Amino acid sequence: MEKMVGAICWKKECEERELTFQEILLDETVIGGKIYVKREMLSAVGGINAEIHGKLSYELLLRIAKHAAIIQRPLENMRQEKDGDWLEVVPETCKSEEEGWKTDCYILGRYKGEFMKLGCFEQALAGLMSAEEEFQMQPAERRNYLEDMVTARECYWKIFDATQPILIYRGDEICYSVLDTFAEKLGEAFIQLGKKVEWFDAEKEDFRRIVKYFGKRFQAVIGMQTFMFSAKMQDGTFAHEKIIGPKYNYVFDHPIWLKNHLENTVNGLCVLTPDGNYADFVKKYYGLQAHFLPPAGIEKHLCEEKEWDVSFVGSIGEGFDGKLKQMLQCDRATRIIENHFIKKMKSNLKETPEKLFREVLDELDYKYTDCEFRDLFYEVRWMFYAMSQYYRKKVLELLLKAGIEVHVFGDSWKTCSLRKYQNLICHDAVLGEGCLEVYAKSRISLNIMTWHKDGFTERIANSMLQKSVVVTDWTKYIGTHFKAGEDMVIFELEKMGQLPQMIEELLYDEERQKRMSEKAYQIAKNQYTWHEHAEKFLKLVNMDKFHQKES
Repeated sequence: MEKMVGAICWKKECEERELTFQEILLDETVIGGKIYVKREMLSAVGGINAEIHGKLSYELLLRIAKHAAIIQRPLENMRQEKDGDWLEVVPETCKSEEEGWKTDCYILGRYKGEFMKLGCFEQALAGLMSAEEEFQMQPAERRNYLEDMVTARECYWKIFDATQPILIYRGDEICYSVLDTFAEKLGEAFIQLGKKVEWFDAEKEDFRRIVKYFGKRFQAVIGMQTFMFSAKMQDGTFAHEKIIGPKYNYVFDHPIWLKNHLENTVNGLCVLTPDGNYADFVKKYYGLQAHFLPPAGIEKHLCEEKEWDVSFVGSIGEGFDGKLKQMLQCDRATRIIENHFIKKMKSNLKETPEKLFREVLDELDYKYTDCEFRDLFYEVRWMFYAMSQYYRKKVLELLLKAGIEVHVFGDSWKTCSLRKYQNLICHDAVLGEGCLEVYAKSRISLNIMTWHKDGFTERIANSMLQKSVVVTDWTKYIGTHFKAGEDMVIFELEKMGQLPQMIEELLYDEERQKRMSEKAYQIAKNQYTWHEHAEKFLKLVNMDKFHQKES
């Protein structure tokens, strides 16, 4: 069967022919000129290797030649490829001869078997050993580096892994398939960046099928609030100990909700969170590495004419209404703690629940270790979720009483007491990317945090990218990175009584709406797309590897 053409080298005064892998391996000068790579092939082989700084196109074409044909064609016959399937690989400016030499050492190590089959391994090794260029590396350092590459030590695998696939778990229908959408969009962004992505659909595939990944190397293994990293084999070992590569679990809820899984998880797991406080909590109480990484949005619907004044894409819970009876049935000591905790949260609406709960225990003269605090905090976790729902309802009722029409979505609103207001317009649930159309139709997109105090949500990013003006309660991150009244409307829960007037003034001022939505759109376009998110993620992976090496 004829091989797919993976790359074309347009060179001066040459004949058209296929360049074989062996030919390229033994003589890098056969490539050159203007090099075009098939877009899908770039992703299939893992893209340009970011861990090398010399001879990047040469190293890339060697990987492509293992899978597809490399064609040499006369430059004078060159035609521009206009179908978007081809990318020009711009010849890099090598930082130094030393960097090119390092790449040659890596190539010798990676294709050692091929060099041996061709009977020229010793010759290539000797050539690298006797290189006469003036390098910063001393002769002994050079020998050690070459030996590291040829014997596949740690620094070799760092380079090798940079072009290995990224494994992503998907198939999770939690939160109206939002997490599944995150997984898909992140994967698509990696592919656009030239990365190879492999998917494991947890909904469709038996968990035990991950054994097919045992022993394989990945640039990263990623889950969206998945429990896969806690899964164990029959012998009691974590399944992911047998999958090679850094593991990342995005955790969008407060980490205390995943206590059992974060206490019992594979070594080396890194947690990514949408709230800086969550990352601090993970580090302190679970002893895991953690990073704050704001979620991204999708640009899809840009409606010039808006149909709705205000929409809120979120559920509504019962708050404390359904919990009072349960609280009364608790023992006296527990009731005292819970009552103090509620009062603390209501009096300190910008503070994290964990900080306030520590204050409650200290004031009641409880003595506790970090582990004991984590266990106690787990028992009251429902309280700050109920608090978020309590304030969510208060905010919405303020708007409804002021006569502002609010569009809401999903079954949770069918039994909500706010249904008594005729200006609460209830719609069916919107799944996955369906929320984008809602934002596009809305002049204002309301966001009320589920008790994030230093966070950012995809609801905000998506609204900005659909040119809907965001109205959100304050968090430290939002207050630091956005200008209130210019990029979005930011209100404080302590002063929520001002919100109806703020929204009414905005609804009456169409020019201000357009000005704010356009400015927010440009910010989101530059900082909060999945493409930007994927680039930030890859930088985190490289940073984590650097710190692991340093430690």
